[in-house]
Amino acid sequence: MNLKDFDVESGEKEEKFLRKGAIMKTGLVLCSLLMIIILGMSAQANLLVNGDFELPGTGDPATGWVNWAWGNGWANTEIAGWGSPGGTYHIAVGASGGGGGGYYQLIPVTAGTEYTLTTDSGADAWWLPTGTMAMIWLRSDTQDLLDPNNIVSEDIRNTVDPAVYGGGFDIPHPWESYSLTATAPAGAFFVKVELAANNATGSVGFDNVVFTLENNPYPPYDPDPANGEEAVPVDPTLSPGLSLILMELWIRIWFHTNFI
Repeated sequence: MNLKDFDVESGEKEEKFLRKGAIMKTGLVLCSLLMIIILGMSAQANLLVNGDFELPGTGDPATGWVNWAWGNGWANTEIAGWGSPGGTYHIAVGASGGGGGGYYQLIPVTAGTEYTLTTDSGADAWWLPTGTMAMIWLRSDTQDLLDPNNIVSEDIRNTVDPAVYGGGFDIPHPWESYSLTATAPAGAFFVKVELAANNATGSVGFDNVVFTLENNPYPPYDPDPANGEEAVPVDPTLSPGLSLILMELWIRIWFHTNFI
């Protein structure tokens, strides 16, 4: 091999090496971007079904939700009215005194994880009803949901609140956005996301309901320190399917850079 051939061969090897490096860098950037997008979408995804109450598109109970009422109460799906924030339908819960109503969904949760519930809420022109939004943390979704032994704890706040708005009877209360953030306690495996009005005299409306994970969804915790169980933080945002996709991308990048 003469010097000219050596220079050509060395140049080809250097070019091939640089090409491999460029492909590897590109692959790393793409995988990193994909990871950021996946985690961002997972953390912000609405865990509720039909949070805008547009389904089934009739006055029937909202798809994906369970409605309940007692006494002189009701829990209806209504065509948007009295200043609601948009869309065709919202829910209206309340009573004509001596009763109440509400809607709820059950969602699996991870203890130690922080969740946020947001909703728009307003009231019709009745006698100052009060609405509530709640996260009721449960041990099981198969036991009686009202059984105190099944309820770990509750996080509740008012939405429409006469103590805040005051004013006379027969006037509507403006729709506003409300938010509630709480951490799922140890022992909780489900949350009952509930929107309600109890012992009301009038209708409270809810719309655009969103229940999400916060951006740090897996802080370490000890679920049962008395028994010496160690906590193993689990990332609930990255499913096995997404993990396989990322693994396949890595394999393809490695194969391509080593066999070209």
